[in-house]
Amino acid sequence: MKLHEIQALVKSGAFTIKSHSLPHRLKEGFAINDMIYAVLNGKIIEEYPDRSRVLIYASIPMLTKTILPLHVVCDYSDPEWIYSSGA
Repeated sequence: MKLHEIQALVKSGAFTIKSHSLPHRLKEGFAINDMIYAVLNGKIIEEYPDRSRVLIYASIPMLTKTILPLHVVCDYSDPEWIYSSGA
């Protein structure tokens, strides 16, 4: 699946953030909105076609004027829904 197709699904609300991302979010200090920002503004840095996944990377501007590097795994095994987890 192409990045623009993943982004369109996310923009339409057809995505789920996997619960196992919660410990990463708490430890690293990023929010679900940061994950969405990363998908909508990032780039694919790795593709795993045999697992129907891509790894998206983005630099997230934080309120503290720092930059948070964020990786989001997007699972597109369902062509109408994206399953995401962040790290």
